[in-house]
Order: sequence, then C-alpha cells, then structure tokens
Amino acid sequence: MAPVSFETNLNEFVIVKYSGQLFDTEHPNDNYIWYSYHRNGKTFVNTVSYIEYHKNALNVIFGRKYNQVGYSKMSGLFISPTAASLDQASLSLTDYHGFNYRHSIIRMDNRFKEVDGIKNVVNRWYYLNQIGYNYKNIITVNFTDAVIATGYNRGLEWYYANPLVSLFMERKHELHRSEGQDSTSVIGIGDNDNHFIGGDWIVHINNGMYMVNGWLMNGNYLIIIEIICKRYLEEWPGLVTIMINTTLQ
Repeated sequence: MAPVSFETNLNEFVIVKYSGQLFDTEHPNDNYIWYSYHRNGKTFVNTVSYIEYHKNALNVIFGRKYNQVGYSKMSGLFISPTAASLDQASLSLTDYHGFNYRHSIIRMDNRFKEVDGIKNVVNRWYYLNQIGYNYKNIITVNFTDAVIATGYNRGLEWYYANPLVSLFMERKHELHRSEGQDSTSVIGIGDNDNHFIGGDWIVHINNGMYMVNGWLMNGNYLIIIEIICKRYLEEWPGLVTIMINTTLQ
C-alpha cells in the first residue's frame, strides 16, 4: 500500500486536505474502500479530499471524508466506524455555550435495479441531523435524526437539506416513492425513504473511565442498544461492549 496525502492551511480558518491510496485489492484495510476498476489487482482511490472552514464553534466541510457518529470504536449505529469515506457537505457547531450541532448531506453510492430487463440507476442520499449538550464535561447527551432517500433520478431535496427541520416528520409528510425502493417499511410498503431516530450519551466517571450508551429506532423497531465501558476512550485496552437487539411490539 502506498498512501499519498497532504494538508495545507490556506489561511487561519481554511484547511485543504487530500489523501489517496495506491493499493493491492487483496490487502486488508481498516475501512471499507469502494472501487470498481483495477489493473492486475492494483488500483488507486481518493479516500479523503475536502475543504474545511473552522472559526470558533463553527465548522463547515465540503468534500469526501470519513464520518464518526457517536463514540463507539467497534460498531456504529448511524454510520459504521469502518464505513468508506463519503462525499458530503457538513455544517457543525461545537461547544457553543455547551451545545453541539451537526447537519450533514451525504451522497452515497448508486445502485442498479433491473426491471423487465432494463437496468435503472438508483440514486442514494443520506441526510443526518444531530443536536446535543455537554454539561461541564461530565455528561454529554446527543439526539440524532436521519433519513436515507433513494430513487430514480433522485437529487438533492430541499425539505431534507434544510438544517432546521425534523427529518422524521418531513419523511412522514412527503410523497412515498416506490421506484428503486431500498426499504420494505410497513409504514408504506415500498417506501424509498428509510428514517432513523436515536441518540447517545457519554458519562465521565473517574480515572479515565467512561460509560457510553447508543440507541437507534428504525420505523417501529428498536434495533440496537449499545453500552460501552472503557478506561481510555481512544484506546482498545479495557474495552467492554454489550450489544442488545430487541423489537418493540
């Protein structure tokens, strides 16, 4: 594997970052890398490339990068820690009088769906809102609202792109589409827009010990509750994870 990367500050507030990998397709990677072209088992992929504006609590990113949602290092509820880097536009506020906020519009990979011998391209988008509060670095609580939208010739939709709306309610109010469906939700058979709500919290106990919980609801179903206790949030040693799957009746 031969990585190529650089990072530069255009000024005090603007950062440009680029990273690519020339690698053997049989070589293991920490994150999934999407590719379709290779030559003799070798290929080059641009994994990270974005422009970032950062000033005080405000942060704006446009480009391709890896995503972290929540605190887990082993399993992700809204986005997996091992997911590929994704093209996106993200706006966030960090520790603004204790409040944290994030709004991301993410372009996912296209899919093919064959109907009557004709291959159609299904476009896929991921919209995510998150708001939270950090109380004196003792406990942080976040609530997350997200929608995966799919369909033929599906582009950016302003009712999901609006950073101040409830994605959960917008999905309820909008037309349920069925072409190129990516879901079999009982709330609308063949509905393309698959919505999630959930959240996480982290409690700082003492001596570097943390307690983390994450939860996710998809439609009528509670998918995963995740509890993590670990001595150092950024390190593997001392990690204990309990995964609970359940269904709401």
